[in-house]
Amino acid sequence: MSQGAYIDLSKVPLQQLVTLQERLEREVRQLTTYLSTLRTAHTKYISSKSSLEQLKKQSDNETLLVPLTESLFVPGTIKNNGTVLIDVGTGYFLRKPIDSALETLERKIKVVRESVEKLTKTINEQKETLERITYMVRARSVQQQQ
Repeated sequence: MSQGAYIDLSKVPLQQLVTLQERLEREVRQLTTYLSTLRTAHTKYISSKSSLEQLKKQSDNETLLVPLTESLFVPGTIKNNGTVLIDVGTGYFLRKPIDSALETLERKIKVVRESVEKLTKTINEQKETLERITYMVRARSVQQQQ
């Protein structure tokens, strides 16, 4: 259905409609969960970019608070302010100049934003299809009860 093929729902047996409805409900839930994960990643990348922009303004030997957890900080001193370590996945880190790190984050932000847009469109299409199927299931159920 999402590939442009349309099916006349009035000709599909009720049990198949119910099965399709359940499958689409699961898919929409899964896609919505994935969308939430992407939005969280987007927020983290933006936060990291903002932090790097602030760090870039700092000078060597300046004192700041370093987070150990979300609510626990220790004092630290900036050394070698020109480079940072970037997590490139699966436990690997690269040392990069701040400007290069900012470019990397900007690329990641763009990729995630595009993925969010595509996924949002897919979810909306799935929801529209689900609404049509749900309507048809209700109509058929009422029809059978009469």
